[in-house]
This record gives sequence, C-alpha cells and structure tokens, in this order.
Amino acid sequence: MTSNLPMASRISTLDREISIAASNLKPKAEEVLPQCLRLMLNVGMTLSPAIDQAMMIDAYRYAISGLPAAALQKATECLIKGDIERTARWCIPIPPELAAIARDEATSMYNDLRRMQETRDTLKDIAARAQPKDEASKTRVRALIAATKTRSDVGVDSRPWGCRLCR
Repeated sequence: MTSNLPMASRISTLDREISIAASNLKPKAEEVLPQCLRLMLNVGMTLSPAIDQAMMIDAYRYAISGLPAAALQKATECLIKGDIERTARWCIPIPPELAAIARDEATSMYNDLRRMQETRDTLKDIAARAQPKDEASKTRVRALIAATKTRSDVGVDSRPWGCRLCR
C-alpha cells in the first residue's frame, strides 16, 4: 500500500492541475481584453492606424469571442516579450492577427490539458493493475511478508544464494 502512495498523490496532483487548466480554458477573453490592450499600450506599443478608434473594442471583441482569457493573456505576454515573430513589433496586432495568436496559445493549452488527462488515466490504469484484486491475494501477500519478517528476526538467512560471507 505504501508503494502506491506516491502514485495516488501524483494522481491527486494531476486532478487538481487538470481542474485548474480546465477552468482557465473557459471562454472569457472578452473580459480581459481591455486590460490586455491597456497593458500593450502602456509598454509603448501603438494601435494600427488602419483601425477605426470608435470601433476598435468591438472589432477586437468579435475577433476573440469564444477564446479563453488565459490564452489572450499569454498571447499578450508573448507579444510584449517579443517572443512572436512579427514585422511590426511596435504595433498592437490587428484583431484577426491577435485572435490567431491567442488561438495558437489556446491550442497549446488544450493540448497540455489533454496530455495531463492521458497521463492521469494511464497512472490510474497502472494503479488499478498493481493492487491485488481479491482478498485471497491480499491474505497470501500478508502471509509471505509475515513469514519473511519472522525468518529475519530469528536470524535465518532468507536469501536464496546463502552466501556465508554475507551473513
């Protein structure tokens, strides 16, 4: 049972990480859009002159609708750090370009979530196969462990090779 304890804790940790990742992937990008645009403006990026200022927020909201907020935040972070190859790094991307960058980040996050779920499912399968299935198996294993303990307490060498130098 103690050998399965690390496996159980790994599964529990993965379950927590999966629930956090799944909650981060809910489509809420419209809520964080003003913060992300403001952040890009505050670091010196400018808006494209091709975007009508009056329709700007509506255009960005329409482009990113249905995307996770975490993906838009990650895209904003990558744009500010210069991690994304673009010709006009000084300019905030136009709505379709920002949506494409955020969509790529969302795809990466969905793939990470799927990998975590597959890992958890694999660990659960391994844990299920590792544990004795019935009470008879558990009793037999307990008897073997008890027999080994009593033999070592008495001083009988339980090693099959019986090396006299190792005694």
